[in-house]
Amino acid sequence: MCPYLDCDGDAVIDAVDWAVIRDHHAQYPERPRWGDVYHWE
Repeated sequence: MCPYLDCDGDAVIDAVDWAVIRDHHAQYPERPRWGDVYHWE
């Protein structure tokens, strides 16, 4: 259920709204790009 290969999380449990992630990482694109890995910290 992970959104990308080699992910050890669970998209249902670990999912965070993209707008919340961008609040902390303004350099991330407005919409995530397929295949790119973004880190939430």
